[in-house]
Amino acid sequence: MRVSIVGGGAAGVLATVHLRRRIPDAQITLIDASGRPGTGAAYGTNDSTHLLNVPAPRMSAWPDDPDHFCRWLEERAVPPEGSFAPRLAYGRYLKEQLLAADVRVETAQVVGLTPGSPARLALNDGRGLTADVVVLAPGRPDGAMPDALERAFAPVLALGTDGRVVVDPWAPGALAALGARRPNEVLVIGSGLTGVDVALHLIARGATVTLLSRHGALPRRFRATGAPTELPNLCALTGEVSLEQLRASMAADLAHARENGCDWRQVIDAVRPHTARLWQSLGWEDQRRFLREDLRQWDVLRHRMPPTIADAIYAAIEDGHLVIEAGEVADVSLHGKGVELVVTTGDVSVRRRGDAVVVAAGAAWDRRSLHRSPLWSDLLGRDVASLHPSGVGVRLDADGHLIDGFGHAVPNIVCIGSIRQGELWETTAIPEIRAQAA
Repeated sequence: MRVSIVGGGAAGVLATVHLRRRIPDAQITLIDASGRPGTGAAYGTNDSTHLLNVPAPRMSAWPDDPDHFCRWLEERAVPPEGSFAPRLAYGRYLKEQLLAADVRVETAQVVGLTPGSPARLALNDGRGLTADVVVLAPGRPDGAMPDALERAFAPVLALGTDGRVVVDPWAPGALAALGARRPNEVLVIGSGLTGVDVALHLIARGATVTLLSRHGALPRRFRATGAPTELPNLCALTGEVSLEQLRASMAADLAHARENGCDWRQVIDAVRPHTARLWQSLGWEDQRRFLREDLRQWDVLRHRMPPTIADAIYAAIEDGHLVIEAGEVADVSLHGKGVELVVTTGDVSVRRRGDAVVVAAGAAWDRRSLHRSPLWSDLLGRDVASLHPSGVGVRLDADGHLIDGFGHAVPNIVCIGSIRQGELWETTAIPEIRAQAA
């Protein structure tokens, strides 16, 4: 069996190593455009203070050996920070798993894919490959911004910014280049986990940072609170459910937990095994409404800061090195040697200036990101793939096979990782990705 795996981040590596274990004599080719397979955007950082936001005991590459990553850390004398390991260590861990799998690695970008027996892949250097099975594991989209931000930044990006604007902080060398400029004041757009990591990286190099986001809300602190609690209201939901019913049931379960002396974190953690079912119980319009109206509140509760990171963030706020502001960026301009943003909150607009601005607002496989990708644009343009009606990801069957523009599953082309978000919602963390890989 000849298998081509497209994407060298965590999803692609986990698919590769699980396939090697399952079919030892398969001819596996991993195709990775970055030239750094095993790291991807999430684990390519060189800053040892950037920590995983999932405790190390949950990060094994192997579901049947949950202590594998912890043993790896112990053997290399890499102590976790209160059970949260450095992200760069996890990148090394993935690279070692990949090396042991002994597969062919191609440094190239796949720009076209034609299904068939065999499937045919077109590479950006003019070469072509054939495979019996193709696994698409694209990770996160490169340099994508929410639509409103993209419109605001387009004029200055077209003119050139002389390094004052960083649209992808995880692009290789991006934060190092910015830190080398020794900026005094930096504006960071996005107050989620990416914004937090960027802010602490810059503060450690002497900058004062303003974190801007629509809600001005930071991720909550991780706390070990005990086992997940029961969910009497959410578990009672069956069949098609409205967003209002889902909200009411979540509120009722949170109230039930409080009455029984449980922490809200135990409720959020208990939801995880039910996330795909609850997401799929919503109609497509309600899924779109969730993305517009509820996403930020969910992210704040679901994706939490490791305790040492939370301590550093609140210490930076207290000593004046970090400011949190709520508002939307309406305009971006270059001003002298710096950058000026127009930020609106309700009917009020204010101007914020800094030596540089970093976009850390996160990225999803929405319509714009998909059409910006040569491969996905090709697949959508030829009806080999179809957009998911929720607005994120593509349509897939229960096993992850593409559903084409005519509603049929495409044989021998399967997707794992973040591209499955429209179908599963919870599909970006290692526990879910490794299960898909297995």
